[in-house]
Amino acid sequence: MTSEAPEFRPVLLAWPDYSPDALDELIRLIGEAVDEATRPLLFLYRDPATDGSRDAIGVAVREAFDRVGGASLDLSVEVLPGPIGTEAWRKLSLQIAAQLVVGDVGLVRWVPDVSRPLIRDARTLEAVLLRLRYEASLAALGISSVAAPESQGRQVRPPRPGDQSSPDTLATTPRTGAVDSETEISLIAWPEYSPRTLDRLFAMYGSVLAKHDAVRVLFGLHPGSDPEEGEVAGMLSDSFDRVCGKELELDASIVPLPLSAEASAVLSRAIRAQVVADPEGRYVSGLSVPIVADVATLEAILTRPQPKPEAAGPGQPRSVGVEMDSATSPGEDSRLGGTRGSNAGSRDPFPTAGQKISRVVIMDPGLIGVAGHHFSSAKSFIEEAGRLGLEYQLISHLRASDDVQRLGALPRFSVTGYQTSHHWSRESEFEELSLSNAVFFHDLRNVRSELGIGPSDLVLFPGVTNFLFLAACQFIGTFNPSAAPRFALCLLHPPKGFSHTGQSFYESAISFLPEEAARRLVTICETKEVADEYRPLLHSPPIVAPVPVLQRRFTRDPGRRETGEGTTVSFLGGARPEKGLHLMPRVVELVLAQDPGVQFSIHLMGPRTYVDGVREALEPHRRSVKIVEGEVGEDRFVQLLQATDLMILPYDPARYRTRGSGVFSECKSAGIPMVLPRHTAMGAEAADKGLGVTFDDHSAESVARCALIALEDVASLRAACEHERQIIRETESGYLSRILERGTSPVSDSR
Repeated sequence: MTSEAPEFRPVLLAWPDYSPDALDELIRLIGEAVDEATRPLLFLYRDPATDGSRDAIGVAVREAFDRVGGASLDLSVEVLPGPIGTEAWRKLSLQIAAQLVVGDVGLVRWVPDVSRPLIRDARTLEAVLLRLRYEASLAALGISSVAAPESQGRQVRPPRPGDQSSPDTLATTPRTGAVDSETEISLIAWPEYSPRTLDRLFAMYGSVLAKHDAVRVLFGLHPGSDPEEGEVAGMLSDSFDRVCGKELELDASIVPLPLSAEASAVLSRAIRAQVVADPEGRYVSGLSVPIVADVATLEAILTRPQPKPEAAGPGQPRSVGVEMDSATSPGEDSRLGGTRGSNAGSRDPFPTAGQKISRVVIMDPGLIGVAGHHFSSAKSFIEEAGRLGLEYQLISHLRASDDVQRLGALPRFSVTGYQTSHHWSRESEFEELSLSNAVFFHDLRNVRSELGIGPSDLVLFPGVTNFLFLAACQFIGTFNPSAAPRFALCLLHPPKGFSHTGQSFYESAISFLPEEAARRLVTICETKEVADEYRPLLHSPPIVAPVPVLQRRFTRDPGRRETGEGTTVSFLGGARPEKGLHLMPRVVELVLAQDPGVQFSIHLMGPRTYVDGVREALEPHRRSVKIVEGEVGEDRFVQLLQATDLMILPYDPARYRTRGSGVFSECKSAGIPMVLPRHTAMGAEAADKGLGVTFDDHSAESVARCALIALEDVASLRAACEHERQIIRETESGYLSRILERGTSPVSDSR
């Protein structure tokens, strides 16, 4: 991306304990989440009744900054007098990004009338700052605010730093999304019943509950592990008075656990959310309601109007396709982003009763040419749509080749999603993540207008990385639930990732999804390990399915050469450092020293400087190495696979710990033995099924040693691989079918 990032200056608010330890913790928290190119403005709240003088606080902050921040953090600090008046807190609510809390968990202090998230860790603060940067990038593209569902016709987010408003406007802007005071909202909590944890519970949620006049909190009490009911009731009262004060009443009931099926059904309809406050993350299982652990998510739930069921009427699209049932799918989660909970009691992710899918819209910005898995996946989707009687529309990158456009693709996207963020500084990554996602969202809005996407569509994103995920979530959240399509996201990388932002980025992105939108979303991961990492963040557990490959094209003869002379060892696919191509020259040298009859086929397709260095290093072995240059078409790739006796996957195990690989899936479908890293999901599967030999160290010596072992035992490896190939051909259902099944029947997590 070459666009210049918009000016970005987050405004933060803190009310710490003004001791050296607390101030050190505060500065450290900010320093971990921002960088020298981001100059935050920090407001420190001073209570004249309990805190020192303004000058004394200023001196203490400067000393803490010198101890912890150093020259690498540029931070502006202002001390605010307290208490904050009505007009002042309204202005602050429109300006600040977050409140930062430090100090003992039972003595949390915050400004109670400022409706911003209470943040205690750098990861969550980083997510908030990234969200702000993303919104600033949208504004630079002419998108003035985060789009709300079209039916609401108004901005639903609180204004952020950079919004243009006059002082008068700031002082008189009403709070939106308030709940009618006559509406009773029920929550349920099952914390650890200790004074410390209960104080944390009421500290986190007291400011939110104070805004709603009729809120009931039900406390789960498990006779096997919790105190007696009378003792719990006393602890609740004492903690509430201690933290929230006498002016706020607590309407609470104690519910015995475990719940019966009937009680679970009743509570699932009656309550809005479960509240988790203790480190163990305890919750009441069996309830299909969000589990929330932060004040911002809870407030969003409380202020969201309850959906009203709408009867199907005349004028709905009529089509012939796959009918979606509204039956509940047991065994699935029902959670919002950034939460934790059980897998029980999920609702149907495709909830519109009787709605029929007539078209699949494939949104693939990574689809450019015939190389890689995007092209073969697109062909697979198109073929399967035809078998299911569905129309399709394929949307590709703007640079789509003639081969791609012959598939009927509309070239519309201007980003690919494959930037290499692990080589960047935090500032570079923040800029690229925000700009890439903002551009993708801009393109998605245009595509939506062009195609007229509606409730009879399944919108599939087959290759989503963090450079696309935020925009995809926001795009999904902009649809009116009564006219929204179904959505499916194939999540290529684990949420913890390899970047500076890590999981906090995904939690921030998922916060764009209202519950109604989250229930219409199916996610797919290539491995069970990646799916397990996403499980706590998503509304329902992901489907586990590898990307579609060219399975029906493979005609490999299981009775091929068994060993030795003429055996072909290959490295195929895109060349990136994480895939270990740079190890291959030394691997070739070591293998040929022991087995001179081996032939190598090495595919060089990647960054020119990287590939050129590998080509030069292979030159001394040119008689034994066949180099395949650049992008290869589908027919040629199939030929290369079918000529391979052993595939080398010298992937970096740190980067591929839980990830899948298109080449790995293709080798399984073609019955080709492999050499691959042991401490990965792919390596564990290969070792368990006898599909190859796994290496421990990511070094040429370790890879070569395993290649020689595999070549000595190639016959038995090939037999195991052929067995796996037959199983795949006989049992693997189609990719789209798996997605559509999720709306009609339970789907096992392990599939």
